[in-house]
Amino acid sequence: LGAGGRTRRLGVQGMEEGAILQRVIDADGRQVVLPAQGVVLSRVLAEALGVGPGDEVRVRVLEGRRVERVVRVAGFAE
Repeated sequence: LGAGGRTRRLGVQGMEEGAILQRVIDADGRQVVLPAQGVVLSRVLAEALGVGPGDEVRVRVLEGRRVERVVRVAGFAE
């Protein structure tokens, strides 16, 4: 995951809209409502990359064809 000259190597998980068996739960145990488009980051990761809501980040798959996509930061979750 990268933005500008900053990168972090980590796992990214895609979620289908309306998923019931897989949910994102925040640090307080509340379900996070995911946006239809974009990526949700932790504030710590966003600060490390120097991005905020509305900014774009690069997502690169590190196996297979090594596809790279640019996605917009939709918000934060802790």
